[in-house]
Amino acid sequence: TLAMTCATITVQGQVAFSYPNAIPAEGEYNMAQRTAPLPSYSATPPWNFNGLTFGSVTGYSQVWRPAAGTPFAAQFPSATHCLYDPLDFPTDYTYFAVDATGVLNMGSASTGGTNIFTDPWQVFPFPNQIATGYNDDYVLNGMTYQGITNPLSKGTMLTPYGDFSNVVLVEFGFNDGSGSGTLFSYVWFRDANAMVPVARYDPDTQELTLLTPI
Repeated sequence: TLAMTCATITVQGQVAFSYPNAIPAEGEYNMAQRTAPLPSYSATPPWNFNGLTFGSVTGYSQVWRPAAGTPFAAQFPSATHCLYDPLDFPTDYTYFAVDATGVLNMGSASTGGTNIFTDPWQVFPFPNQIATGYNDDYVLNGMTYQGITNPLSKGTMLTPYGDFSNVVLVEFGFNDGSGSGTLFSYVWFRDANAMVPVARYDPDTQELTLLTPI
């Protein structure tokens, strides 16, 4: 069941992602991955990362394509699309059902095993708004988990490797109901691509990972 909560980071009601604008073109996205220490992040744009000290570059790739024809498509018959990193081994394929109402995460599979959500997670309803949190329960192996998607703010990101406009910072939360609390991560996407990120922030390691097109 999808539930909504309100935050106060930026003007509530501003559109974060909408259909079909937020769905990227199908294909392979090759990026340079760099990481820098970042003791804390700000939810308020613009995000200026020009002063950070980034480490060496590594390759990062994401393929966004129709689910049909991928190795585990038969196990996710309702999926329309698949996202995976071809540089990973074993490659983990995540399956999604995408339409005008939103993006559903159906689960994932690799040669190491399969995780099928019998009740999928609605990652993004369309349209969704800044400063509005979307909570949706999903079920895996008979256990219920809560997924949280909270588009915090929208603006410009400045980096030593290029600047990005119309970037949305999204707070993701996961709660397994065990009482251990909710784990949060922070991801920046362009509003025209809600599937392949521009940057990620890990509050545990206090590191920013920047992903720039090659």
